[in-house]
Amino acid sequence: MRRVAVVVHLAEGARPRAAELIAEGAPFDLEDTEFERHAVFLSEEEAVFVFEGVDAEWQLDDLVSDAFHPQLQKMLGVWRPLIRGEPRLAGEVYFWQRGQAPGGT
Repeated sequence: MRRVAVVVHLAEGARPRAAELIAEGAPFDLEDTEFERHAVFLSEEEAVFVFEGVDAEWQLDDLVSDAFHPQLQKMLGVWRPLIRGEPRLAGEVYFWQRGQAPGGT
C-alpha cells in the first residue's frame, strides 16, 4: 500500500471557500478508482489531499491527466484562484501502524 499527498498553499482568505469545496466531496467517483483511502486535511494556510492505494502516485497522475474526467478538470480550475504557487507532491517517508514494524516505505 502506498500513500501520496498533494499539498497546496492557500491564498490569503481562501480557507472558507476551500472548506466548502472539500465538503462537496471528490469531483469524481472514488469507487471507480483503485484508491483504497482518501482524506483531506485543511489548515488556515494549506490543504493536503492524501491518496492511498497500490501505486497511488501513478493512479493520481493518470486521474489528473485523464480527459475523461471533465468534472475533475473543471474543479481544478475552480481551485486555481484559491492557491498560491504550484501544488506539490509529498511522498511518504515514514508510516506507523499498530502491529507492524515502523519504517519507511
